[in-house]
Amino acid sequence: MTSAVSGRDRRGTRSARKPQLAAGSFSWRLLPPGIRSSQPCQVKLFRSDLGQLEGTPKVVRGGAVVLQTPVQIPDHRVIEIVGLEPLALRHCGDGRERGLRSRDIRDRDRPVQCHDRRCLDLEKGAANEEFGSPGRMSGHRPGMLIDTVELRQHVEDPQWIVFDCRHDLFDLAKGPAAYDAGHIPGAHFAPVDTALSGVKTGTNGRHPLPTAADFAGFLNRHGVTAETPIVAYDDVGGQYAARLWWLARWIGLTQVAVLDGGYPKWVADGHPVSTGHLEPRGGGNIIPAPDDSQWVKASFVLEGLNAGKSLVVDARASERFGGDVEPIDRVAGHIPGARNRFFKVNLNPDLTLRPASELQREFNELLGGRCPANVVHYCGSGITACANLLAMEHAGLSGSKLYAGSWSEWIADPARPIDRG
Repeated sequence: MTSAVSGRDRRGTRSARKPQLAAGSFSWRLLPPGIRSSQPCQVKLFRSDLGQLEGTPKVVRGGAVVLQTPVQIPDHRVIEIVGLEPLALRHCGDGRERGLRSRDIRDRDRPVQCHDRRCLDLEKGAANEEFGSPGRMSGHRPGMLIDTVELRQHVEDPQWIVFDCRHDLFDLAKGPAAYDAGHIPGAHFAPVDTALSGVKTGTNGRHPLPTAADFAGFLNRHGVTAETPIVAYDDVGGQYAARLWWLARWIGLTQVAVLDGGYPKWVADGHPVSTGHLEPRGGGNIIPAPDDSQWVKASFVLEGLNAGKSLVVDARASERFGGDVEPIDRVAGHIPGARNRFFKVNLNPDLTLRPASELQREFNELLGGRCPANVVHYCGSGITACANLLAMEHAGLSGSKLYAGSWSEWIADPARPIDRG
């Protein structure tokens, strides 16, 4: 167990400052969803110059740690999380600001100073049997992934709500027809073009973000509350389900997962299906609290492009990235300087996500030493990019951002540069 001294900084001197819980936020997103310990535990939040933060909202249920509301802190330099071994903070800078040595940064057994609040991972915890695989389902609440066996145990639980996100970019009737022909029992249909997207203006891309209020309204009509475990699925490896997962996290929900392998895996594993349309049941009470630091606008991407601050990752197939073909948008190519990571590279043949350790190694090679928080994902319209974002989170690389408008928004302004090849 990592240790820290309440009220003292790392030099052993007592801080004269009291916590000023005003700016910035420390929220549940700092803990990878689904983390559990076999023993009940307390979670304490520390900062080197403030000691233990006072008034930290926390609850421990059956060994599951849930931070129920954001904790306001003076800045983003949260230094230690004490109580759940073996958590480690990822170092985002060069180690000099707080006098850290290079071996401190390499030693994942101890927390190190993090210069971005979102750079927390579970790399060491992935090998610990108490925790299981990072971001996977554990116990009775969904992490970022849930398998078909676990979902089958809860499919008749009225407290759980499942969304069918099947969609086809070239045939908009295909998703609803597939749902009516057969879906997971109790699942509600989530139309990508309406429930998971906002109003198009002609310059904001093919699938702009819905407003937080509109998306929360959709969830409320289907009975979602702040405590509702949500599961999303599709039939193409998670690209549409990941969009719902991302949107739910964006508005502040914690209990949301993607069905690993989706509907094809559910059917292949011999689980029951239902037909017909399920009407919304109402009764939801979600009050959205959107975290707009999770997504960026075109201006942010352009600024990062010019300054070399961000790594931009394109989730489209290589032939679309290279500009050889463009079946949807009117201009072919990619954002200059972007790297290509086709989202299907993250998948096994059965459409389940590949092991976290493999994905982590490959994404780290792609990142080239960059902090995950400096990564921006895009695709054609902000849908498939969410699948790469999910894969990075699954791999323990938290904090990357979504360029919501993506390529279809980027090319709406002819002044924005494009590249091919």
